[in-house]
Amino acid sequence: MMTVKALNQARLEANIRVRGDENHKKRWPSPYSIASGVLLLVSFLKFVYHPMKYVALGAVAVGVYPIILKAIASIRNLRIDISILMLIAGNLLHFSTFSYFYLFIIIF
Repeated sequence: MMTVKALNQARLEANIRVRGDENHKKRWPSPYSIASGVLLLVSFLKFVYHPMKYVALGAVAVGVYPIILKAIASIRNLRIDISILMLIAGNLLHFSTFSYFYLFIIIF
């Protein structure tokens, strides 16, 4: 409670909101993350068959879809959140090294 008071004194508008019981069941990752990870693993076969490196583009296309949806929602709400920052950072990484960009999308 003291943390909320300190944040409010710093004019950060903090509050405590209880939304019912928390359910901490083991859950699978998003289907987008699983599909993106599988495609990335397949793209590592580029060392055996060179054109497989283009499968990694599919991995990014599948993995970035939910991030773009969250970014659009935050833009509509006039807020900058982690989704927008990840897209910006991912695009900067894309220009430097492709493999880091693919791993960056899957990790997020």
